[in-house]
Amino acid sequence: MLSFLSFEKSFDQSNPEGMNNKRSLTTIKIFYLTFQCFLFGGFSFSQNTTNQEKAYLSLNEVQHPRALLVLFDGGAGIASRIPKECSIPDSAMNYRVKTIGIDQSQFLINEDTYQQIRAAILQAMKDYAIHDKLYMGGFSLGAYTTFRFTEMAVEKGDSSVIPKAIFGVDPPLDHLALNDYCHRELERSCPLEEANKLGKGEARWILDYYAQNFGDAEKDRANYIQHSCFTYGHETGGNARHLHQIPVQVIHEIDVNWLIQERCRDLSDANVTTGSRFINYLYHHGNPNAVITITQDKGYRSDGRKHPHSWSIAEPIPTLEWLLKF
Repeated sequence: MLSFLSFEKSFDQSNPEGMNNKRSLTTIKIFYLTFQCFLFGGFSFSQNTTNQEKAYLSLNEVQHPRALLVLFDGGAGIASRIPKECSIPDSAMNYRVKTIGIDQSQFLINEDTYQQIRAAILQAMKDYAIHDKLYMGGFSLGAYTTFRFTEMAVEKGDSSVIPKAIFGVDPPLDHLALNDYCHRELERSCPLEEANKLGKGEARWILDYYAQNFGDAEKDRANYIQHSCFTYGHETGGNARHLHQIPVQVIHEIDVNWLIQERCRDLSDANVTTGSRFINYLYHHGNPNAVITITQDKGYRSDGRKHPHSWSIAEPIPTLEWLLKF
């Protein structure tokens, strides 16, 4: 479900799925300047190392790394923004875990995007002589990317890039649930002018994105399910069926007062609702390593603003030690 997904966008969509690139770029730039509140974007790489363009960004320095951790950011999905909000790469050095970031900001993982991420991971593993200890995680959209990429790798039997364990920070998982949220948001009467403007703006944008990429939610449900990490009520959990053997942790912060006072929302609008259903499905379908972590008063942005939808709710040491158990 939606709640507060960091829709801070820079759209450079390499595979537009039927959308016109120039029109999409212009639309998103306008939306970003006007609302600055949600998700998506395009797939671009910008890291430069020894005069060669790399498909990933190095986030820490580790001598003789024992493992590779791949992180994906939320919002515009730009890897260079991760260090500002996330201290996991710094802590990972103490565990000899090389950490990289990969740019990815589409709200669907098509085959081209999958192959780009795959190539970046394999290149990093080669560069740092890491053979099989691969972990992945992300925040918001980046968590969606982590889970959906892993599901696709398992479905393909692509063992070279199937991670040992994955985690997601307050992820949006279910496109159908998110579609329902957007309609609730448009119907909501919120006396907070700025929250009302942002909430309705993001909801309209998401619904337009869905209409252009997936079709009508009633008539074309299969498209929504195909690109979701999890589908609540589906007998196989949708794509979650591919995660029965993968250790999965979702991390959420429940702050109902913040939702009410800052967004005119309630707990049913928070990502934790779908997140708990996701873990419940996995756990009771044979995955004892599917866990949910609930935090309190950990959600703060780097500028000091309280915000439960933040990288900071993933505490570095517990998160790393959980990953490294596998």
